[in-house]
Amino acid sequence: MREIHNSTRSAPDTTVDGLRRMVASLAERLSRLPYTEGWRRELADLEGRLLREEQLVAVFGAFSTGKSSLINAVLGEPVLVVSPNPTTAAITELRFAPASGQDARPQGGGLVAGEPGAPSPAVPAPADAEGGTVARVEAKTEAQMWDDVSLALAALQRQADGLAGAAELAKSLKPKDVPSGRRKTLSFLKAFAAGYEELADRLGRTWTLPAADASRLCAEERYACFVQRVQLWHPSASLAGRLPRGLVWVDTPGVDSVHRRHTDVAFQYMRLADAIVFVLYYTHALSRAEKDFLLQLAEVQDLVGADKLFVVINAVDLAQSEEERQAVRERVLEELRQLGIRQPRIYEVSSQLAYAARQLQRQPDNPAIVELLRTRLGESAPPDAPALLEQSGVPTLERDLSGFLTTQAREMAVDAVVRTLRSLESRVAARIEQVRAAEAASEHDRQELAARRRAIWEEMERMGEALDAGQDEPSRRLRQEAQELVFHAGERIRFRFTQLFREAFYPGRFQGLTRASDALQAALQELVESLRRQVEMECRTLALRLGTYAEQLYTRERAALARDLEAVGRADVADGLPDAALVSLADQAYRSRLDAEPLIPYLKGFQSAKSFFEGGGQDAMRQGMAEAAADAVREDLANLTGPMTDAAVLALQRQYRALVAAVLNSPCTADDSRAEREPLEAWEGLADDLRRALAAQLAAHA
Repeated sequence: MREIHNSTRSAPDTTVDGLRRMVASLAERLSRLPYTEGWRRELADLEGRLLREEQLVAVFGAFSTGKSSLINAVLGEPVLVVSPNPTTAAITELRFAPASGQDARPQGGGLVAGEPGAPSPAVPAPADAEGGTVARVEAKTEAQMWDDVSLALAALQRQADGLAGAAELAKSLKPKDVPSGRRKTLSFLKAFAAGYEELADRLGRTWTLPAADASRLCAEERYACFVQRVQLWHPSASLAGRLPRGLVWVDTPGVDSVHRRHTDVAFQYMRLADAIVFVLYYTHALSRAEKDFLLQLAEVQDLVGADKLFVVINAVDLAQSEEERQAVRERVLEELRQLGIRQPRIYEVSSQLAYAARQLQRQPDNPAIVELLRTRLGESAPPDAPALLEQSGVPTLERDLSGFLTTQAREMAVDAVVRTLRSLESRVAARIEQVRAAEAASEHDRQELAARRRAIWEEMERMGEALDAGQDEPSRRLRQEAQELVFHAGERIRFRFTQLFREAFYPGRFQGLTRASDALQAALQELVESLRRQVEMECRTLALRLGTYAEQLYTRERAALARDLEAVGRADVADGLPDAALVSLADQAYRSRLDAEPLIPYLKGFQSAKSFFEGGGQDAMRQGMAEAAADAVREDLANLTGPMTDAAVLALQRQYRALVAAVLNSPCTADDSRAEREPLEAWEGLADDLRRALAAQLAAHA
């Protein structure tokens, strides 16, 4: 630990690498002292987080808003395929790999492993003899494919026995056989049928190929619908140092995807990404799917205490005037605030202009690029590439994003180290007092300490009995928290019902040649689907809240027990108490079973579009449906959250049983010779070094 002391006499090393070295030095010092294994585990976890070099930037938005185009504009190269279809887009992760001949080591630790569709761990770039862009393709498993196909068939009120039967059925379906609102679903099934024979044997497999060959798998619907994820590696020189080296771009499926599994995947990236770029198209108002995404993101950001959203309004060069452009910005700003994004970062960009400007910088004499820009800008003078690039707004986004990621990484590292130093300082001070007390203890003091120690063991025995009987206090508190969370989730959906109803039953749906009965059914199906998405969205957030509450509940009680054990001279037992290791409920898929049946009777009040929209029929139907929908939603939430709560309680009980066992498996009798093995001088030296290290970090970042 003297290394920390010496380094703080001058200027401390406040880089992330410097912090990591300090943590490693502290862990080495603790290894020389008894009963510090638990503390060293904390430091090892902290060091692992400091070693992580990758930072994840997830790009979201509806189909055709320009997500892939924006990433290509940042790179200045057409690395990502701009998908022509909205229904089958795969997740694309873009990592930077050195050019051929340079150091090709992987970029540090991973993010999340094991869960299909979740952010993938960091992996080395596949070798490529030509030094070009490389791709690793991960196909869906058969189970994932069947989940997508069976849900699509159910949406069209069709059934099939297995994938082969579904492919044959899909071939026979025609546009006239499905409601107009389900054309996206039909498009997916047609694509699946077209590619099934060729790609069926690829399900569940992963393979590597040149990126140029992989582009067809993303661009052609019949291939893309079988792909779960594509990972690309690209030479880092393409960024010319504008963004952090360990950056991972994630181009996600549209938030308006027909696949509910895509929404589950989006939620994982929403939680784990270091930054989120949400792309809106200049001429499009926010859709229900976009609003739902942003609504959930606002809740997640509130829960984790992080504001990592960058909102991009793309294609602003379509604005007819500065006044129009400002009006669009103000409308977006107002809608974001209504959705709970309190202080949004908004960027107005033109991806196409930025991409063309960067191409011009590389090829200033290319007549095709020059002519393209002249035509687009309506100018006769040769275009000025640097000025056009700045005008596009993309460099401003890059600078702010880079600054945010760099600052965030440093601040998170410093915050984690400072919190750890403070915690250790407090615990070391307590240990010093315990060692001093043990050295000076009288026989009466020892007897009193033994009585306090027996009380702890007896309390652990009672907790074990309560756990066996299912009557433990932690489980009761967790179930009570779950009930409150479910109630508020139902209330939030009830509050949103009016808007969902109006978005489904709008005047344009009843115009033209569409029969009123078909329009009513289509509106009802859209409303029910919106309610299902609301239920699933609330369940994901509820699972995150419930898991967080369970972890906090256990962590607080574990810390309190550790303090009590140390206070009675049993630091050895406190050091062995298990850390929180609860089930991640938010990683599960939650599928609403809400159906239209409770709402169908209220369609009978419809007489004509005129009376419905002008004579109060719409309000009457909405009011009648509202309570029926609220009851159905509450029942649906209960069915989904009941097993979720049971799983949380079982996980918490397992954790508490391990806690009880850690105490009861140790003898209650104290080893009073321990003080001789805990030299006071060593603890006091450690305390001095911790104080200096903490003061240096706080001063450096004041």
